[in-house]
Amino acid sequence: MHFCKNLIFFFSLICMPFLGKATDITTNLHRVEKQLDAIKTLRANFTQKNSDGTIFKGELFLKRPGYIKFLYDVPAEMVIVSNGERLIYFDPSTHQTSYLPLENSPAQLLLEAHLDFTKHATLISFEEKEDRIKATLKTLRTCHFITLIIDSRTKTLTGWVTKDPQGNEVTMEFSSIQKNPVFSDPDLFVFKKPRRSKKN
Repeated sequence: MHFCKNLIFFFSLICMPFLGKATDITTNLHRVEKQLDAIKTLRANFTQKNSDGTIFKGELFLKRPGYIKFLYDVPAEMVIVSNGERLIYFDPSTHQTSYLPLENSPAQLLLEAHLDFTKHATLISFEEKEDRIKATLKTLRTCHFITLIIDSRTKTLTGWVTKDPQGNEVTMEFSSIQKNPVFSDPDLFVFKKPRRSKKN
């Protein structure tokens, strides 16, 4: 907890000259919320880059409020899905399933019915260059940092970077983005534990 407080203080000192007055901070945050609030569903391919150098790819499905799903390609073949209440993680290497309350995940910020970041996070920094917006927030409950990356021209979420209190960083980059697609599969966000393969 002390580490988290010190880190927040450090970031606040760095970002203070760039954020300006409190009214400017609020305006910037509300602008990001408004842009993302217009995205009710999202489908995209993703590339995940981890602190240890590993890279995974797969497909992302998002439906507000409360639903998100990551389908990982071979060789990872992991599944992460939110059923509106819990985030469920399936690890094929151990064939184990883990459950995490949604409020304990940074993903909650993007899954509310009506986005209001100040309910769950504090704005740490805001940067806008050419056609890209980067907003970094710190979750109040879990002390995670999440940097949302938005294309200001299309007003589309193009990725994010998360960092936990231990310093583990995960970068998600989206491509082939479909904004507000219709999902016809009623079981898309229903977790179904995959069967063991024959080699297992």
